[in-house]
Amino acid sequence: MPENPERPLSAEVVLRSASGKEIAGDTVITAETIAEFAPSAASVERAAAAFRAAGFATSPARGLGFSIEAPESLFRQFFGAEIEADARGGMRATRSDGSTGPELPLDGLDPNLRRVVSAVTFGEPPDFGPNEFGPNDSGPNDFGSDRFGSDH
Repeated sequence: MPENPERPLSAEVVLRSASGKEIAGDTVITAETIAEFAPSAASVERAAAAFRAAGFATSPARGLGFSIEAPESLFRQFFGAEIEADARGGMRATRSDGSTGPELPLDGLDPNLRRVVSAVTFGEPPDFGPNEFGPNDSGPNDFGSDRFGSDH
Protein backbone atom coordinates (compact mmCIF):
# COMPACT_ATOMS: atom_id res chain seq x y z
CA MET A 1 0.00 0.00 0.00
CA PRO A 2 1.55 3.37 -0.94
CA GLU A 3 2.44 5.72 1.88
CA ASN A 4 -0.15 8.42 2.51
CA PRO A 5 0.78 10.67 5.44
CA GLU A 6 -2.78 12.00 5.67
CA ARG A 7 -4.42 8.55 5.62
CA PRO A 8 -6.57 8.31 8.76
CA LEU A 9 -5.52 5.55 11.14
CA SER A 10 -6.98 4.32 14.38
CA ALA A 11 -5.51 2.33 17.24
CA GLU A 12 -6.62 0.98 20.60
CA VAL A 13 -5.12 2.43 23.77
CA VAL A 14 -4.96 -0.16 26.57
CA LEU A 15 -4.57 1.41 30.01
CA ARG A 16 -2.93 -0.01 33.10
CA SER A 17 -5.32 -1.44 35.67
CA ALA A 18 -6.25 0.46 38.81
CA SER A 19 -5.60 -2.75 40.79
CA GLY A 20 -2.04 -3.05 39.52
CA LYS A 21 -2.75 -6.37 37.79
CA GLU A 22 -0.81 -6.72 34.55
CA ILE A 23 -2.13 -8.19 31.33
CA ALA A 24 0.24 -10.88 30.09
CA GLY A 25 0.09 -12.83 26.84
CA ASP A 26 -1.81 -15.68 28.48
CA THR A 27 -4.18 -13.52 30.56
CA VAL A 28 -7.83 -14.44 30.16
CA ILE A 29 -10.21 -11.57 30.77
CA THR A 30 -13.86 -12.48 31.30
CA ALA A 31 -16.98 -10.72 32.49
CA GLU A 32 -16.13 -12.00 35.97
CA THR A 33 -12.53 -10.70 35.95
CA ILE A 34 -12.68 -7.50 33.90
CA ALA A 35 -13.03 -5.31 37.01
CA GLU A 36 -9.60 -6.55 38.14
CA PHE A 37 -8.05 -5.15 34.93
CA ALA A 38 -10.12 -1.97 34.55
CA PRO A 39 -8.30 1.36 34.61
CA SER A 40 -9.24 4.12 37.04
CA ALA A 41 -11.48 6.92 35.78
CA ALA A 42 -8.65 9.37 36.50
CA SER A 43 -6.24 7.37 34.33
CA VAL A 44 -8.74 7.24 31.50
CA GLU A 45 -9.26 10.99 31.59
CA ARG A 46 -5.54 11.78 31.95
CA ALA A 47 -4.59 9.58 28.99
CA ALA A 48 -7.47 10.74 26.78
CA ALA A 49 -6.63 14.39 27.53
CA ALA A 50 -2.96 13.82 26.62
CA PHE A 51 -3.87 12.21 23.30
CA ARG A 52 -6.39 14.96 22.50
CA ALA A 53 -3.79 17.64 23.33
CA ALA A 54 -1.44 15.96 20.84
CA GLY A 55 -4.11 16.16 18.11
CA PHE A 56 -5.73 12.73 18.26
CA ALA A 57 -9.49 12.22 18.30
CA THR A 58 -10.50 9.87 21.13
CA SER A 59 -13.49 7.59 21.49
CA PRO A 60 -15.47 7.23 24.69
CA ALA A 61 -13.75 4.84 27.11
CA ARG A 62 -14.87 1.22 27.09
CA GLY A 63 -13.43 -1.90 28.62
CA LEU A 64 -9.72 -1.46 29.18
CA GLY A 65 -9.22 1.81 27.31
CA PHE A 66 -10.33 3.79 24.26
CA SER A 67 -9.55 4.33 20.59
CA ILE A 68 -7.51 7.10 19.04
CA GLU A 69 -7.66 8.37 15.47
CA ALA A 70 -5.43 10.75 13.51
CA PRO A 71 -3.62 11.06 10.20
CA GLU A 72 -0.75 8.63 9.72
CA SER A 73 1.73 11.52 9.91
CA LEU A 74 0.69 12.28 13.50
CA PHE A 75 1.04 8.62 14.52
CA ARG A 76 4.55 8.58 13.01
CA GLN A 77 5.55 11.80 14.78
CA PHE A 78 3.96 11.08 18.17
CA PHE A 79 5.19 7.48 18.49
CA GLY A 80 8.47 7.96 16.57
CA ALA A 81 7.82 4.89 14.44
CA GLU A 82 7.68 4.01 10.79
CA ILE A 83 4.23 2.71 9.91
CA GLU A 84 3.17 0.65 6.91
CA ALA A 85 0.42 -1.70 5.85
CA ASP A 86 1.14 -5.41 5.67
CA ALA A 87 -0.06 -7.75 2.92
CA ARG A 88 -3.44 -8.26 4.65
CA GLY A 89 -4.06 -4.52 5.13
CA GLY A 90 -3.16 -4.46 8.83
CA MET A 91 -0.91 -1.69 10.07
CA ARG A 92 2.57 -2.43 11.38
CA ALA A 93 4.94 -0.19 13.32
CA THR A 94 8.71 -0.56 13.08
CA ARG A 95 10.36 -0.12 16.45
CA SER A 96 13.87 1.19 17.14
CA ASP A 97 15.21 -2.40 17.43
CA GLY A 98 13.92 -3.17 13.91
CA SER A 99 11.06 -5.41 15.02
CA THR A 100 7.63 -4.86 13.52
CA GLY A 101 4.13 -5.54 14.75
CA PRO A 102 0.75 -4.01 15.48
CA GLU A 103 1.90 -2.48 18.81
CA LEU A 104 3.29 1.03 18.69
CA PRO A 105 6.46 1.79 20.67
CA LEU A 106 5.88 3.63 23.95
CA ASP A 107 9.47 4.53 24.82
CA GLY A 108 9.16 8.05 23.35
CA LEU A 109 5.99 8.95 25.25
CA ASP A 110 5.93 11.45 28.09
CA PRO A 111 6.67 9.57 31.35
CA ASN A 112 3.34 10.68 32.87
CA LEU A 113 1.47 9.14 29.93
CA ARG A 114 3.60 5.98 30.00
CA ARG A 115 2.62 5.44 33.65
CA VAL A 116 -1.04 4.92 32.67
CA VAL A 117 -0.71 3.38 29.17
CA SER A 118 -0.02 -0.33 28.90
CA ALA A 119 -0.13 -0.59 25.09
CA VAL A 120 -1.26 1.17 21.93
CA THR A 121 -2.03 -1.25 19.14
CA PHE A 122 -3.45 -1.32 15.65
CA GLY A 123 -6.34 -3.75 15.22
CA GLU A 124 -5.82 -6.87 13.18
CA PRO A 125 -7.83 -7.16 9.95
CA PRO A 126 -10.48 -9.89 9.97
CA ASP A 127 -9.66 -13.32 8.59
CA PHE A 128 -12.78 -13.12 6.42
CA GLY A 129 -14.32 -10.56 4.17
CA PRO A 130 -15.64 -9.62 0.78
CA ASN A 131 -12.89 -11.48 -1.07
CA GLU A 132 -13.80 -14.78 0.54
CA PHE A 133 -17.20 -15.03 -1.11
CA GLY A 134 -19.60 -12.71 -2.80
CA PRO A 135 -22.81 -12.36 -4.76
CA ASN A 136 -21.43 -14.30 -7.74
CA ASP A 137 -20.37 -17.24 -5.60
CA SER A 138 -22.46 -20.25 -6.44
CA GLY A 139 -21.04 -22.28 -3.56
CA PRO A 140 -22.42 -22.90 -0.09
CA ASN A 141 -22.39 -19.20 0.73
CA ASP A 142 -24.83 -18.31 -2.04
CA PHE A 143 -27.49 -16.52 -0.02
CA GLY A 144 -29.88 -16.42 -2.98
CA SER A 145 -30.36 -20.17 -2.88
CA ASP A 146 -33.10 -22.15 -1.24
CA ARG A 147 -30.64 -23.20 1.47
CA PHE A 148 -32.56 -21.29 4.17
CA GLY A 149 -35.99 -22.36 3.03
CA SER A 150 -36.81 -19.28 0.94
CA ASP A 151 -35.64 -17.50 -2.17
CA HIS A 152 -34.46 -14.44 -0.24
